[in-house]
Amino acid sequence: MGVKIKAIDLKGEAKLKLVESTKEIAENAEEEYNEIWCVFDMDVKRSADEFADFDNAITKALLLGDKVAYSN
Repeated sequence: MGVKIKAIDLKGEAKLKLVESTKEIAENAEEEYNEIWCVFDMDVKRSADEFADFDNAITKALLLGDKVAYSN
């Protein structure tokens, strides 16, 4: 048994985009995943919108049944 990791380079896009991209990858995959993780970093350099995106990304991932890990 092994672990398959697919890294997604968002090129500075919103964290919510990571959750949406993860869902799309899982839906189009040939194999079924046992667990899906959304992992991202929170660097506070922008505005309050960045906090909202961070919170919304976590909420959406959890609602989709994904697991979430982050650093800040």
